[in-house]
Amino acid sequence: MAITRTTDGDVELVTISGPDLKRVQDLLTADLYGETKPGACVKCKDAFSSENVYTEAGRRETALSGLCERCWDAMFAEDDE
Repeated sequence: MAITRTTDGDVELVTISGPDLKRVQDLLTADLYGETKPGACVKCKDAFSSENVYTEAGRRETALSGLCERCWDAMFAEDDE
């Protein structure tokens, strides 16, 4: 794994990039949510479809968080009220 380490005072910065970053993201996601099939929500495990992703913003969010729009909205429902 290509990890670069630099020290700036008491702060250690770790940079992971490229394929290594994707591998670390996948491992952290699997550790947090368990195994989820590609193209499915990490929370409800349903495949992404028009039933659970209904806006362009929701579609983009699936790539960032791995959550369908329905689960994303449910997580923040109390904040909206």
